[in-house]
Amino acid sequence: MTMTHNKPIPGKPFQILGLDLLIDKELKAWVLEVNDHPSLNIFFDNSESFGEPKKLGDEDVCQVDWYVKSRLVTDTVNLCRKKLEKIYALTGFESLTKIFPSDDS
Repeated sequence: MTMTHNKPIPGKPFQILGLDLLIDKELKAWVLEVNDHPSLNIFFDNSESFGEPKKLGDEDVCQVDWYVKSRLVTDTVNLCRKKLEKIYALTGFESLTKIFPSDDS
């Protein structure tokens, strides 16, 4: 990723990284693993030992995965489309404020 002042330059390649974190009882976050190709799969595991794989439908969608991952991708694409001056002025993302709203919103 091409970076300027720790901000991505719009129109340049980007990558979504997956971070596996452990939060201890003191609320300190520990990085366990960084995934360079995190799964964006939104379906429940449908692996079968024998036969053809099951056709997936709406009932097979994990709503939590759909909610989190669709917003992650939307925020990422929207960030890449922003002009550089708007990125510098950016203070938050829609998905983070929905998961952890502040008292100021």
